[in-house]
Amino acid sequence: MADKTLVLCKKGSSFIDSMTYSTGRLTVKFQGNENTRYHYFFVPYKVFIQVATAESVGAAFNSEIKGVYPAKKVTRKAKIA
Repeated sequence: MADKTLVLCKKGSSFIDSMTYSTGRLTVKFQGNENTRYHYFFVPYKVFIQVATAESVGAAFNSEIKGVYPAKKVTRKAKIA
């Protein structure tokens, strides 16, 4: 399978701001003041599409990805002024 990089910006979700999928790794940016991001590993493309096209992206994410695939919080290094 060729590399796939897809971005979904879902303004209708109160839970997820955006999702970026790149060949097995899903990056999710959650709503909130801190714009928290997590990487989810080994997510099949089929699962990403299923979640991205669900009527409720947040509910689909919770049932199909969260707790199913390994995840790591993305931390950003502080900028030096």
